[in-house]
Amino acid sequence: MSGAVADTRFLRGLSTEFLQRHNRPGPRYTSYPTAPEWGEEVTERELRAMLRGRSAANPAAPLSLYFHIPFCEHRCSFCACNAIATPKREVVDPYLRALDQEMEIFASELAAAGADQRPVTQLHFGGGTPTFLTPPEIEWLMDRIRSHFHIGEGAEISVEIDPCVTDAAHMRTLRAQGFNRVSLGVQDFDSTTQQSIERVQTVEETRELTDLARELGFDSVNFDLVYGLPHQTPETINRSLDIILEM
Repeated sequence: MSGAVADTRFLRGLSTEFLQRHNRPGPRYTSYPTAPEWGEEVTERELRAMLRGRSAANPAAPLSLYFHIPFCEHRCSFCACNAIATPKREVVDPYLRALDQEMEIFASELAAAGADQRPVTQLHFGGGTPTFLTPPEIEWLMDRIRSHFHIGEGAEISVEIDPCVTDAAHMRTLRAQGFNRVSLGVQDFDSTTQQSIERVQTVEETRELTDLARELGFDSVNFDLVYGLPHQTPETINRSLDIILEM
């Protein structure tokens, strides 16, 4: 019996009770703790005490920092991330100022615990679209990060980029600021699928940024792909993979 036929018979054999039990919304696997676990129970005082206590217990433990840049020029219809589509550039400055204040809270508790030299071994910009920030805004944010935290030698510093809105100036700035890993959002190269998810991105745009990342000396270049999108078939997915392997 072929795999496809076996899968179909297996699915048809599932009970109604089983299907109803699992036919419910679930949290996104990329979030942990998952969204339903968040609430208002933990106060600022409790958060500060936890940061101080854990850092005092292990003042040399490495840190991983994640910075969420929620803004996008356009909202892709497949996206379920915490993102704000807006043409207004003025939203950036107050958000960056708030990030700076939040970093101050964390850094002050590390210092109070005698752990202000804990090395940052991983730093990641996600979103949203991190390259919604202009090169000077990226430089400002990295300067503030370095003023609050000690980025260890050999740290992995990574960023997610949308090739549709990222240019050579962005790439040069990121590399100059120490970024060494870049993740290119692709999803799928099939034009019909791209139009259905409102994310039209040419192979040439992706290839150009891939080549530039290598030229600038990024240690790692990876591609984000999504399966289960409208109009995808094994054949269209294989074509996208062939293009990526060729790159």
